[in-house]
Amino acid sequence: MIFEEAIACGAAKVFEVGLSGGLQTFLKPGDMVVVTKAIRDEGTSYHYPPPGVKVESSTRLRELLIKCSNEGKIRHFVGPVWSTDGVYRETLNKFRQFRDGAS
Repeated sequence: MIFEEAIACGAAKVFEVGLSGGLQTFLKPGDMVVVTKAIRDEGTSYHYPPPGVKVESSTRLRELLIKCSNEGKIRHFVGPVWSTDGVYRETLNKFRQFRDGAS
């Protein structure tokens, strides 16, 4: 709802910092993931960009985050994320599919 209100008030760009779970066993609590793209596997996001539109992060912002993380010696990884709003519906096979890099 906050994003909806910000957009209604004129926001054209949004930068989000949030929390999430990880599928990769090498990720540890506190690790940062610099997102390259989002694999959309839910219904809500399709009310915004249509299904054929890839959801990718800004190259300029991504490079800046990587540079700052390297300079600050912040443990980080770069890659895609999987977006779902049905976290209790997901099957073990789907979990493994996304963990292993298939999209």
